[in-house]
Amino acid sequence: MNYAALWFKNSISRRNAKDQFEKFGHLLKWTRSKENILDAGCGEGSVTREILYPLVKNHVHKIVAVDKCDGMISFAKEHNQVEEIDYQIMDLMDEAQVSKAANRFGHIFSIHLSHWIPDTRTLLNGFHKMLKPNGQIFVTGFLDLYMNHVFKKQFKEGKWTKYIPAEPIFANYTENPLEYFENLLADLGYKLDGYDHEEKLFHIEHFTDFVSTVLSMYKYLERLPAVLQEEFYQEHLRISKEISTYSGEPDKYLLYYKPFTLLATKIK
Repeated sequence: MNYAALWFKNSISRRNAKDQFEKFGHLLKWTRSKENILDAGCGEGSVTREILYPLVKNHVHKIVAVDKCDGMISFAKEHNQVEEIDYQIMDLMDEAQVSKAANRFGHIFSIHLSHWIPDTRTLLNGFHKMLKPNGQIFVTGFLDLYMNHVFKKQFKEGKWTKYIPAEPIFANYTENPLEYFENLLADLGYKLDGYDHEEKLFHIEHFTDFVSTVLSMYKYLERLPAVLQEEFYQEHLRISKEISTYSGEPDKYLLYYKPFTLLATKIK
């Protein structure tokens, strides 16, 4: 299944990214010189090309857009390429790869990546290493991802735990995310420029495809025996529908999300 193509069909990332850039774009600080920009976790490239590039094109020398999934990068190069964007495979949690990009970028944008990485400190510390002095990060993610509730239900009975380790799947920003980010960012050498979170209701068309696509990003799924993967998926889909609201139209559901956005400047 071409998950990059399915993700491209789903407009949630583009809609939310556009909303957050419109709301917080005025807090971005630019110099007179054009700079290199990192898009950390670019996926199949639609947000990079359609949302990020128009926002920064007057300030950018090159957008380096990275993702650890080679299928996403291949799709991005084929469907979302412009001259100023360089799509590359990169693991942002790999210290050696991060070190090679030290002090390279004036801005780092991370759109809907951070909640997938439980080790937020290492992720943001890596961004800090790759930023130039006084560079900025622009990070969006979700405080409460529906998949977290689905997995809790799936793993409650212990049926799958002999195949999948019982460890954090998503980032935990605590019950007070603003305080959490303020303390963490200060400790890493940032100054917080802006933060906000809210609750939104997303209308999901092609819900079955959406669940399949999001589930494909779950790194432990491949540990299941092949004969059990379909059973796991069907159970996951059923629970996803149970915790969502049916719209009344075939394969269309409503999901509540809590997106957040933060901007911070490297000060030391």
